[in-house]
Amino acid sequence: MVMEDPEEWDAEHIKELIVQSDPNFYLVDARNPDDHWKVLWYNIEQSGRHCKVDILLPGPEHLDIPYIPDRDIYLTRLSQTPLVPLLTLILLKLKGWADHKVDHRIRMREKVEQDEEDIEHLLQIARRKGNQLQCADEEHLWEDWFWEESNERMNEYMDEWPETIDDWSYVFELDE
Repeated sequence: MVMEDPEEWDAEHIKELIVQSDPNFYLVDARNPDDHWKVLWYNIEQSGRHCKVDILLPGPEHLDIPYIPDRDIYLTRLSQTPLVPLLTLILLKLKGWADHKVDHRIRMREKVEQDEEDIEHLLQIARRKGNQLQCADEEHLWEDWFWEESNERMNEYMDEWPETIDDWSYVFELDE
């Protein structure tokens, strides 16, 4: 499992393993010819749509992403592809949104609108799943520092998008 010793893995190797394990994943060259990495994409079966997939490694050297124990990683039924829990994914997307908003590079700030659409969509998915998510059970996997920073980012997001307050409160069982 990748997360057992993350120092031994790099994102490019992980992408290759994913592509080999599931035909719905594929790699394309980065837009910038000076970049020496591939971009991972996923075909959303039968919909004709596809989405970009980021491989994020835990630790302070990798965007301050929390370590997630193997026992908390979900495996998809068909391909056994490991997935991060949905609530954690929402918090990581929220982190990306906050980081992109203040980045000095224009191309990163241009990602904010897509981040907001993704967050809204993920919150709706989480809301539909309702009590299946068991937020209280998932909170144990977030390190205190990550949960505290996430709360600050949620408040910032709700200040900017007050129409999402009910969704955040419902999904993360926040006090309004």
